[in-house]
Amino acid sequence: IERLNDLLVLQMKTEQKYLECINQIFHRGVRSFFVTQAQTKNSFVHQLALEIQKLGGEISPFDTTVAKHFPFYDDLRTISFEKVLEQCIAMEREMIVLYDAIITTQDLEETTEYLLLKQKRELENLLSEQRIEEYKIHERLVS
Repeated sequence: IERLNDLLVLQMKTEQKYLECINQIFHRGVRSFFVTQAQTKNSFVHQLALEIQKLGGEISPFDTTVAKHFPFYDDLRTISFEKVLEQCIAMEREMIVLYDAIITTQDLEETTEYLLLKQKRELENLLSEQRIEEYKIHERLVS
């Protein structure tokens, strides 16, 4: 349950970061990416919280004042679209590695393993070359 809580808090922090950035960025392709990612994180947070409760655990509190901005937050208005997207993708890939670590090293309930695998696949789908190309095309069309 501790690892699930760690993952839950990480998802909450990441969701908050995406939401903070949405109104700070001019690139519409990246803004679209942020909105999609924030919505996905929100869904993951609710699913993980329910799973933790179902397993009899308590949900870790999350202090929103502690969450740090993305490393590129202060440069959002000047940084290139490609650089922002590249950094976000790297961060999301690290999240996938965390999912793998939890899935492979924990003795998980079947429903928990299913949930984590489902969320991991959804993250991978959001980071597929096709989806990333859609954001790039969207950015070129609106800029």
